[in-house]
Amino acid sequence: MTHFCAGFFKGKENRVRFCLEAGDIASATRWARTYTFEVENERDPLYAIERMAMARVCFAQGKIDEVIKLLERPALVSKQVGRIYCMLSYRSLQALALHAQHATRQ
Repeated sequence: MTHFCAGFFKGKENRVRFCLEAGDIASATRWARTYTFEVENERDPLYAIERMAMARVCFAQGKIDEVIKLLERPALVSKQVGRIYCMLSYRSLQALALHAQHATRQ
């Protein structure tokens, strides 16, 4: 992925994040429905950005199992390559998802 493409995706990810922060789940859902992952290399930092953006949308939609599944591999790879911030971000969202999952099963 070129530097331009990396910046372009980061901009898309920020828009999705802003939609979610504003409570506009419909716009974020439209993005998620049409988006296909562009980065397959697990060690590429954009791999982490893509998965986190999608996981945030899934979390907002209440797709808790999908959040946990989506973040498992990127969290492991982030830990292996020393991206501690990414790993902590993944684990934080997974913890919220597990908490929500537990709350819905009671």
